[in-house]
Parts: sequence; C-alpha cells; structure tokens
Amino acid sequence: MPPFAIETRQAIAYVGLSVDVTMDSIPARVDPAFEGLVRYLDVRGIVPLGPSILRYRRVMMTAPFTLQIGLVVDKIPWIDHPYVADWLPAGRYVVARQDAPYASIGALTSRAMTWGDGQGVDYALEVGREGGQGDGDTWESWYEWYPAPPTQGADGPEGPVEICLKLRD
Repeated sequence: MPPFAIETRQAIAYVGLSVDVTMDSIPARVDPAFEGLVRYLDVRGIVPLGPSILRYRRVMMTAPFTLQIGLVVDKIPWIDHPYVADWLPAGRYVVARQDAPYASIGALTSRAMTWGDGQGVDYALEVGREGGQGDGDTWESWYEWYPAPPTQGADGPEGPVEICLKLRD
C-alpha cells in the first residue's frame, strides 16, 4: 500500500476527551489522558473496538491548543462531561501511513500535506486569521488513526499510524 493516497472513509463513532497541549507536549499529555479514558469506559461498561485516535480541530503550531484523544466504539453512548461522544465525518481524505517511531509523525504529516498540495486537493479547513497557515487553522477533520497499541522501540513508542486529512465535499 502506498504511503500517500486519497481515500473515501466511512463515519466513525468514538468516545473522547479534550486535552490541552502544545506541539511539544503532545506525547507527555496524551498517555495519561488515554489511561483516564480507558478507566472511564471500563467503569461504564463501554467496550472500545480497538483503534485509538487523536483528533485535531483548531491547530496552533506555536501556541497551546486543544485536541481530542479517543477510542473507537460501535455506537454513540451517553457520556458524562468532560468526556465526549462524537463522529469522525465520512468523506474523502488524504491518508498517509507509516509503521515507525511516533516521533516521526509530525514529519509524516508535513509530507502528507505537501503531497496533497501537489495533487491539487482542497482541504476542509479554514486557514488561521492570526498570522497565516498554521496559526489557528480550523479543520473539519484531521485525525491520527492508531490501529494497534504502540510498542517500545529504540527511539520511544512506535507502531502503525495513519494520518487522515479531510477534503472539502
């Protein structure tokens, strides 16, 4: 399978939790949040289907922003605050794949965006108004899909990941 493709994806239900991060703090903030989400689902008797996600909505490259961590479920359950139940929207996406250290996900995302630009795609996003692209961009759907739990490698956590960037309908 090629590392970059344009694919049609179905809507996906997930239960998530919002986490305040900076680009540099994502690894340190996400792991504890996932542990709390797993405990919450377990107490509620909600069984995740396996894959985990990170969903980016309004992305700030140089300032704090909020992302959602999530676990895929078969249907939208009733959820208590601060947890959320939501859908990753169906549609066409630029998809990038790798099975490598998670430390390289940022570079993969950048290459995927460059590849998509070269294909002439129109991403479903509103470019930030505070200084240009990358400064408060609001995405309809940008998510990282983790189909398997990470393993510990020489360069930290690693495993398969898909970067999914939604295109305008």
